[in-house]
Amino acid sequence: MKKIIFYELNEISPRLLEYYIKSKPQSALAKLVKKRNYFKTHTTDTGELHPWSTWPTIHRGVNNTKHNIRFINQDLLASAKYPPIWELLEKDNISIGLFGSLQSFPPIKSKNIKFYMPDTFAPSHDCFPKSIEIFQKFNLLMTNRNKGIARSYTKESLSIFFNVFKNLQISSSVIFKIIKQVSLELIFTRYKSRRSLLQPILGFDLFLKLMKNNLPSFATFFTNHVAGMQHRYWGHLFPGETVIDISEVNNFYANSIIKALDIADIQIRELLDFSKKNNYTLFILSSMGQDSIMRDVYIPELYLEDLNLFIKESGLESSDYKLMPAMQPDICIKCNSKASLKKLLDITENIKDSNGNKLLKKVYEPIGLTLNLSLLRSKLLAKKQVLIFKGKTINIKKFGFTIINRHPGTGYHIPEGILIIDDDQINAKLKDKFQKFIDTRKIAPLILEYFNLDIPNYM
Repeated sequence: MKKIIFYELNEISPRLLEYYIKSKPQSALAKLVKKRNYFKTHTTDTGELHPWSTWPTIHRGVNNTKHNIRFINQDLLASAKYPPIWELLEKDNISIGLFGSLQSFPPIKSKNIKFYMPDTFAPSHDCFPKSIEIFQKFNLLMTNRNKGIARSYTKESLSIFFNVFKNLQISSSVIFKIIKQVSLELIFTRYKSRRSLLQPILGFDLFLKLMKNNLPSFATFFTNHVAGMQHRYWGHLFPGETVIDISEVNNFYANSIIKALDIADIQIRELLDFSKKNNYTLFILSSMGQDSIMRDVYIPELYLEDLNLFIKESGLESSDYKLMPAMQPDICIKCNSKASLKKLLDITENIKDSNGNKLLKKVYEPIGLTLNLSLLRSKLLAKKQVLIFKGKTINIKKFGFTIINRHPGTGYHIPEGILIIDDDQINAKLKDKFQKFIDTRKIAPLILEYFNLDIPNYM
């Protein structure tokens, strides 16, 4: 029986794929699309589209009206009746290797799990086997420290990295790329904006080692590095559609998206070679895509640096709350009881700018005991850096906040993504069923059918 690798290339749209393969006809992607073609996908998720909702739709075979996964690190117990594809496969004795797929915490441990590394927003560095936890520890530290803006390296991050280097035998080519990136940052500050491109290089090096040593029947590798570059620099690659016009185009920024795709292309080339030698079918897919977005004038953002200060100044008990990883401008707070959750919600109603505008918004209803809040922008707050709490004027730093400036963003989520499958038989079957778009809910049952397993009625 053949096996499957999911290369989860986050937020690649048909438009970007076609732009890249046209400009790089010798790329692995161009050759693969020419040989196999590709499918356009469409997500039926409701509300504002986010990868932490749209990927579970692919993995679970139902959209967010059923699985109700709305934010990072929410309680997933309510979604248990729609388990992700790797759980269904594992129960049928199919071996699994999972690397970074969204909403995959906590790791599963069983005889069928060959390796399991949750996503980079996991609340802890727990992995299987334990030997790879040192990498996840570094991963989580860098993701948390550099969300929103790239910050300076710390002794802690360097110390953990040297442990990664020592314990996981990172290849010399990857070490060279890291040294090159750090050197460029020291000489040209603009290269800080490309720091996130190291994450998939490091991760893939470890993933490929794990694959070669374990050969699981179903494996995933998730990478967000192209999505991040698109959010910031889409308008430089496709000028005139956003706030970026022709005269403002920065080629370095535009090329950052291409550079990110080059990294993916190199990895896809390696995976095609690995798949051929080891009897795998390679799926390259995105749960949705990106395209141009016209935003308002950028306002510097509120950023929560210290939850303990926030809790202390709010008059709450620090032992009742824990800050979970999230993506700026969202924050996720886990409460230890319904009573502490209600107190926190009451507090958010009383934190405002000098004009009386609320600064924290409950975007989604709390799920379990986790609360997702969005930090709102305020020109007045950015300028004066004071907030009003219960009628008192307080400096934002005393409340654990600071103001950050980052790229306003010129690319944003659209429902259309891509699916490339290096298998003529599967492609022929899909072409018979789907004319224009493949509904992303159809991918999980496709995998179950591939492994000759029953498809649940809810799919």
